[in-house]
Amino acid sequence: MRTYKVFFLTPYFFIGILIPACDFSTEDDFDCNCSGSRCFNIRDLEIGAFSDFDNQTDISDGQQLRLDDFAGYYIDYVVDYHACAQPRQDWSLSLMMPAYACSCIAGYDGSKNEELVAFTVRTVNDFDADHPAGSSINDLFQYEGNFWDVEDIPLVDFLEEEQMDRMRFEDMRLRLLKAPEADSLVQVEVQMELSTGESFQVLSPAIVILP
Repeated sequence: MRTYKVFFLTPYFFIGILIPACDFSTEDDFDCNCSGSRCFNIRDLEIGAFSDFDNQTDISDGQQLRLDDFAGYYIDYVVDYHACAQPRQDWSLSLMMPAYACSCIAGYDGSKNEELVAFTVRTVNDFDADHPAGSSINDLFQYEGNFWDVEDIPLVDFLEEEQMDRMRFEDMRLRLLKAPEADSLVQVEVQMELSTGESFQVLSPAIVILP
């Protein structure tokens, strides 16, 4: 009987040596201690109107102010963070399940895999003769950077750069370049579409910008 068992068990253990021990850990459920190597995944959008970004002075719904006192909109992506890690194969000499293992992808900071397909700021009310209600007013905004970095370029130019690869930033500050002419009540809807098929939209507070 013993010879019979040895005959069948020997190939079983030999095969076990040849089969790689697969590691199914992912960045979603295992951090890997990848400090400084994190990426984000967008879940939603938030928007606020501010008279001062540095002091975080926001503007409430229905508030009146002049264009010079309107710092602009702060658009924040609601995100999940993930360790930038990838599973690592571990060729084991035993049939026991290996401990979780992964290798960190060093030095990357940005979206996990999302690319920007479209980003549109639409006016809810008639803005001027060229921008009726429901139309894009991307051309009326200047991109002034994000929470960490200051920049000053037209929004349309920033969006063109952002669409070249995976998304780099998770928020933005937008300054309105001119006061409305057709209606002093200003409210915008931001719509964003990603390469993953996800789409988000958010409505800003309605504020009155005086001439």
